[in-house]
Amino acid sequence: MKHLTKLFIIAPLLLCACSKNTVKRKSNVERISVTDPATETMEPEVNTETASLTITSSDLIDGEWNSDITSSCGSNRTPELSWNAIDGAEEYVIYMIDTSANNWLHWRVSGLTDTHLDPGSQAGEYVGPYPPSGTHTYIIKVYALSAPPLSLPGNFDATNEDDLSFIDEGLANIITSAEISGTFTAQ
Repeated sequence: MKHLTKLFIIAPLLLCACSKNTVKRKSNVERISVTDPATETMEPEVNTETASLTITSSDLIDGEWNSDITSSCGSNRTPELSWNAIDGAEEYVIYMIDTSANNWLHWRVSGLTDTHLDPGSQAGEYVGPYPPSGTHTYIIKVYALSAPPLSLPGNFDATNEDDLSFIDEGLANIITSAEISGTFTAQ
């Protein structure tokens, strides 16, 4: 009977010890299979950084647009613009909007593959600034697109929606965009 009692005491201990070793071994096996280069699968690296677009214009001086670009007192010529190339951009689209006049659309052009426009290139639809009175703010926004747009949103030489989201929502395949801003005062 003494032997039987010892067996009842030792058996559960052995069983417990064995199960702990089994768990431990199983854990080691799992660790090896996760870090084993032969079985490890590598996820492709994804670049989540958005390309940065920078725009400059020699017609924007100290925050004011050169009067040559205006239709009211200038030669109604498109401003000089330059921007950096964006990887994957098939073309660029430009908008010029008077944000002081309910987003009045002054310039809209697509199909651009160069990253520089000379002054007076007259690309696309253009009517230079002509504020009826006071000082107005005009932004030029450049969009880098991975494919040509099906159409260009907005009503040219007219008031548009309350905010500029109508452009972002109307264009497809936008990689990135940037804008520059300046004022012009009625004369």
